[in-house]
Amino acid sequence: MEDQRSSDPFITGDLIENRYRIDDRKSGMMGIVYLCTDIETGCPIAFKTFKDKYLNSEKNRKKFIDESSMWIRLDSHPNIVRAYYLKSIEGKLHLAIERILPGHFRGATLKDLIFSRPLTLQSMIQIGVHICDGMIHAISKFPYLVHRDLKSENILIGENLLPKITDFGMTQRLEQIEEESPRSFFAGKEKIDPAALLSKMQGTPAFASPEQCLCKALDTRSDIYSVGCVLYHLATARLPLPKATVEECIRAHIFETPTPPSQINSRVSPSFSKAIMTCLEKPANNRYFSFADLRRDLMRIYINEFGVEPISYPVGAPLSPDEYLERARSFYLIGELDHSLEELTHARELSPNRGDVLFELGNIHLQMNELRKAIGYFEMARSLLPENAELLEIMGTAYTTVKLRKEAETCFRSAIRLAPDHPSLYLKFAEWLIEKDAFWEAEKVLLQGAGRCGDCLELHKKLATYYRMMRNPLKEREYLKAALKETPNDSETLLLLAESYLAVRDRRQAQLFADKALESEFHSFDLLYRIGLVYKTLDNPSKNLEAWSRAARMRKGDGAFERDMSELYFRQRMFDEAWDHLLKAEEAGLDAEALKRKIQAARLKLSDPKLRP
Repeated sequence: MEDQRSSDPFITGDLIENRYRIDDRKSGMMGIVYLCTDIETGCPIAFKTFKDKYLNSEKNRKKFIDESSMWIRLDSHPNIVRAYYLKSIEGKLHLAIERILPGHFRGATLKDLIFSRPLTLQSMIQIGVHICDGMIHAISKFPYLVHRDLKSENILIGENLLPKITDFGMTQRLEQIEEESPRSFFAGKEKIDPAALLSKMQGTPAFASPEQCLCKALDTRSDIYSVGCVLYHLATARLPLPKATVEECIRAHIFETPTPPSQINSRVSPSFSKAIMTCLEKPANNRYFSFADLRRDLMRIYINEFGVEPISYPVGAPLSPDEYLERARSFYLIGELDHSLEELTHARELSPNRGDVLFELGNIHLQMNELRKAIGYFEMARSLLPENAELLEIMGTAYTTVKLRKEAETCFRSAIRLAPDHPSLYLKFAEWLIEKDAFWEAEKVLLQGAGRCGDCLELHKKLATYYRMMRNPLKEREYLKAALKETPNDSETLLLLAESYLAVRDRRQAQLFADKALESEFHSFDLLYRIGLVYKTLDNPSKNLEAWSRAARMRKGDGAFERDMSELYFRQRMFDEAWDHLLKAEEAGLDAEALKRKIQAARLKLSDPKLRP
């Protein structure tokens, strides 16, 4: 349990947001899924997120956001696992999704169902129709969508054997279908390197199409091949091309033909077997062109075999205003304001006089810098939510922006009266007062907040900043030390103390707090750069270099930063490194000709023995 806790903030039995009890957790290569129960409603729900080491990458974070955004916009469909909303939990993005409870001991996936009991032909074809319905719906929302990882484990089975497609993490959205030449390029003559292909391909090799194995362009027909593998697995309880290694599996999908399912399982009709084998044709042109075509054939087979049509769900249940609102907040969180506005418009159409919807509409227009519109929605929301402190706080900010000072002050004071223990209210009100040069009043508000709020870290830091501005170093350090008592390893507070002692020329204390700031756990580029400046003033080049080198590893600096790095290396007589950073400064458009001449002269002197002292 300790190992799990060290790598993951939540373990089985924990409560997420004091509401969702974790019953189980599933961990993949990059992601974690918490299987929960909502203790307020008793309903099952799941939360999906990436592991910390992957979310720290901007590329992976964008991938998770793209997946979440697309999945939410698939709306509600009975044959797709529903994505409800995206939210930040303890500073980390989590996607709330539908949780499917298993109907038997093995689990909730189609693979579990296949090995739990023998299935009738009727059930097999019915499940195939449902999978087609889910994919047709997804493609109607995102034309040319390619899932790229359709497999038995990514289809969950709910009540009455209802399949639901899940895991849209590798989904690709193409602009157009790329037509393939009718001539097959899988003639067995191509030289391929399965190990090299495996390192590049995306998806699960046991269910991947030949073109996916070859890392070629994909379209819907690739997913149809994967569904053919799923149906084969369903019909025979075997993979179509079982192999000992993934490299052999890749080669088999490119060159080998599986045994028809009807030859393995006598319950499988020749017509259903033929439909599966059509999905598994090597050239994409020989497969079904679309899921509608496959569905049409499965419907025909079902009617011929059983005399009735299979159950089909072409559309899902309509969304409620609450669901539209949750989706709007999700899109707002990830900066997709247009999508958020669209969801709020739908919510307002269904429920015109909801204050929370009007509040969120105001937020969107505020972010879009449409201030008059934002204030209009806020004022409508206030008539319905007169005692909402958060609304009043944002209204105060909006009024400040358009110079309506009296209205802003009224909102801030009303918000503080309603929520006297919220630090952000005092901080924003004080900032507004400082902007209008009401310094004594700002100090009074900050001290009032520090006396009333339990969490005073930001208020103490703001008071310290205020007293620095007022040139009162004793008071500044008093409140910085008060902030440090609450969070002893806060790197920003430690840095502010170092800068404060440096300002009064107490070099020993400045060095002490700069060292603690550098050793603390959490940093940003700007903090490390400022720590380096403290060491530069203290004439400590080795520590200066350590701070700035760590900053450079976090992100690329601007021209001024590269010039500072160049000067630092120059003082350390590390001329090659100084030259490299100087070139980067010039690439960024900075004029560094004087420094360039100094470095060139120093390098020349070092290389010519006659010029050495």
